[in-house]
Amino acid sequence: MIKLDVESKLIVSLLEISTPLPSKILEDNDYNKMKMEFKKIVQTLINNYYQQFSYQNFLKYDINEKLEFITISDPGYKEECFDKYGRILKNDNPVSTYTNQDYKYDILLCEQLLYRVRDSYNNLDEVEKFIIKCFEFNNPPKYTDESIMEELGIYKDKYYDSKKSAYIKMGIQLGLNIK
Repeated sequence: MIKLDVESKLIVSLLEISTPLPSKILEDNDYNKMKMEFKKIVQTLINNYYQQFSYQNFLKYDINEKLEFITISDPGYKEECFDKYGRILKNDNPVSTYTNQDYKYDILLCEQLLYRVRDSYNNLDEVEKFIIKCFEFNNPPKYTDESIMEELGIYKDKYYDSKKSAYIKMGIQLGLNIK
C-alpha cells in the first residue's frame, strides 16, 4: 500500500509485492540483458529530451513520491505506430526496432516511446515500481539493494525475484523479448 508520512515521503516498508512473475518466466528470460536494454531505453528518453529542444515540454517526465509516472500530454499527439520510413502501421512495434537516429528526427516516435515506458511502468506492482524508480530514474540512486531489502523487511531471494520481475516485465511490455 502506498502511504506517505507527514513529510510527504514514501513509507517503503508498507509497499506490497502483489504480482511478481512466476519463476518459470524469470528463468526463461535473461534478466541481465533485459536490464541493459531497459537502461538503453532510459538513456534514449534522456537523449530525446535534449535533442528535441522545441518539444522538451512534452518529453518531460517525473516519478513522484506516490510512484506515479507523470507526463505532460501533447494535444497534437496521436497514438499511431510508424515504421522507420514514416508509414503508419496497424499493429504496435517493439521499441527496439527504432534507432537513436530515428528518434532524433521524429517527435512522434519520442512521445510514443515515453508513453510506452509510462504505461509499462504503470503495470508494475508497488515494489517493482520502487525498484525501477530507484535504479533507473533517481540520479544518483539513493538506495542500494541492501538498503531496499532492509526497508522492505524482505529476504534476499524474494527481493531479487522482485527486481528481476520488474526488469523482465518492463522488457516484455516494451517488446525487448531477449532470450
